[in-house]
Parts: sequence; structure tokens; C-alpha cells
Amino acid sequence: MRNFKELQIWHEAMNLAVNADSYCKFLPESEKYNLTSQIKRSAVSIPTNIAEGCSRTSQKEFKRYIEVAVRSGYEVENLLLLTDRIFLEEKMPSKEILDQLVILEKRMIRFYQKIRV
Repeated sequence: MRNFKELQIWHEAMNLAVNADSYCKFLPESEKYNLTSQIKRSAVSIPTNIAEGCSRTSQKEFKRYIEVAVRSGYEVENLLLLTDRIFLEEKMPSKEILDQLVILEKRMIRFYQKIRV
């Protein structure tokens, strides 16, 4: 088993989840149970899957959880792009978080590719 707290991608994913939560405060109250909820859950899923993968004993299982974390990253990215389109005139502050997310996605993919099965 691995210590997830030693992984840089986990730390970055935790920061992203916190930033996603802050970002959601800019969304209208009417989105509380729709986009806001989905963005928060998807963002939290990234570090959670990294941590859970670290508890797995086989490399194959570990790799699968990292893959799920990457997919959650893409889900967050899509949701942020969608909020930009829906709330175009409200100038959503998504650029910083999107930049952070793209960097994290690339790092997770590189990490995924390095895991030997």
C-alpha cells in the first residue's frame, strides 16, 4: 500500500477541490442542486480516488483508480466549460481553475502511464 499524502498529484487535486468549492460560490443559488453540486462532487472525486487507489494492493487496481481520477478531472473540466457558456455574461472566474485542472490532468496521465502492471 502507498501513502497517498506523499503523492504530489493528490496535493494538487486537494487544492483543486478547494478551488472548485470557492468557484461554486459564484454560481447562482438556483444552481445549488444542479451544476454546483455536480462540480463539487466531481472535484472531490479526484483526490478521493487517488487516495482510495493507494489502499489497493495490486498495481492493476491502483492504476484503475488513477484512471477514474483522470475521468473525474475531465468531468470537472466539462462542467466548468458548460458554466462559462451558460453564464457567459456573468464573467465566471473559471480560467484560473481550468488552467490548474489541465495541468493536473496532464500530471495524472503521466503518473498513470508510469504505473507498471
